[in-house]
Amino acid sequence: MDSLLINTRPLEEAQLFQNVENPPAGFDPLLFQIEDIDHLRTDRRTRRLFQIEAYDPVGVRIGSFVYFPEMEVSSLATSNVLRQSPSNSDAATVLQSRARMVSNWSVHALEFNATGLTSFYNEFASENDAAWNVEGWGAYT
Repeated sequence: MDSLLINTRPLEEAQLFQNVENPPAGFDPLLFQIEDIDHLRTDRRTRRLFQIEAYDPVGVRIGSFVYFPEMEVSSLATSNVLRQSPSNSDAATVLQSRARMVSNWSVHALEFNATGLTSFYNEFASENDAAWNVEGWGAYT
């Protein structure tokens, strides 16, 4: 027998999920349902979410291009920012951005990407980082 088919919950908990039509008083197993089942079968976006795709960007239409902006803000803590002895700890804010412009043409294709990363340390501004990258490519058919 397949070990994944064995229900390891206590019997009283397993029985709660077996009879969905007549659940015990005060218990509604449909509360654990994310969306309507029929909606899941027909909606392409929901099916993609189930394939562990957390975000499906729509983009901003600019003429015959679609623009996809992204921005991420995070923090960083390090115990030895200068890599010296004695160690000096510090925290930083990190900003990361990306801009992607893609053509929406039926035959040819153009794409432009720009990324940037900047960090701002609280005490040791000499350790701040700034990096950027710009690239583009095209296809002619």
